[in-house]
Amino acid sequence: MKVKIEVLTPLHIGSGEEISPSEYYIDKDSGQFIRLNMDALLLDPSFNRYREKFISEASKQRYIGSILDASLLKKYPLYSIPISGEAKSYIVSNQTMVKGFVKTAGRVFIPGSSLKGSILSAIMWHILRTNYKNMTSQINDLLTRRPQNRREEGEIYSELMKITLSLASLDPKRGRFTQWLNISDSTFKTPFDSLEISLARVKDAMRGGELPVLYEMLKSGQSFEMELLKEKSRFSEKDILEIAHNFYLKVLELDKVDVAKKPYLLRLGQGSTAYSTSLLILAEELGIKNYRVSPPRTKKRIDNTVPPGWIKIKIE
Repeated sequence: MKVKIEVLTPLHIGSGEEISPSEYYIDKDSGQFIRLNMDALLLDPSFNRYREKFISEASKQRYIGSILDASLLKKYPLYSIPISGEAKSYIVSNQTMVKGFVKTAGRVFIPGSSLKGSILSAIMWHILRTNYKNMTSQINDLLTRRPQNRREEGEIYSELMKITLSLASLDPKRGRFTQWLNISDSTFKTPFDSLEISLARVKDAMRGGELPVLYEMLKSGQSFEMELLKEKSRFSEKDILEIAHNFYLKVLELDKVDVAKKPYLLRLGQGSTAYSTSLLILAEELGIKNYRVSPPRTKKRIDNTVPPGWIKIKIE
């Protein structure tokens, strides 16, 4: 099945890379974030007179725009992208790390594994809810068991995952998520066409504080193409999308998100709240009082209001 992914709210899928202030320049004329080609810049003969100062200051993560002339920096862009909303003033004032978006050969894409992981949350919710009457004791025991540490919590989740995959797969003895559903990586885009710098505040539900973080994010309105192939799944590709949509409608309602409810909705990347955890929604729906698996403790909002990561899937 070929599908088109439309980005409804800015989306970040992390590469694990952090872009330091010594690797980017903010162009005051255009308002653009310029990721520098550091290899080329360091080989420029004009850089030699700045070398000692740069080495000294960069070790403190100082902003490169305060060390080198703008005319030299503008000669070596790796790519440039716009800065949106509150990030415009924040990055100028703070000049801090920016979390990079996943790329391959310099191009932006949505990994199939990210889509698959979000679908898995929905499948787990659906399978355990549908089979609850036949497995009440087993599911209750796992959801109400009190883990003593993160390792034991992971073991509980693994047991619930085994139940999910054995009931979702046509081959229960070999029920593995990689075997019953295959999702391709998306089509590719250039950073200039698809990304922006956004400021998200990570709100800590336990402590009441918040941490501002700068991200490279896919802009709302961007679209990508992907392919879904059911292999050993009991569900068709369309069934899988419908299950995901029904689950994320509940996330949408509980998290008070303002996006259109037309199928097929899904949430990707960072930005989850406690309500996007399939087990938490399941426990509340089933009336299980002593739910013991810890929900996520944080949530993210862009410019203090917009929840990141919402997409719409359209069958092509």
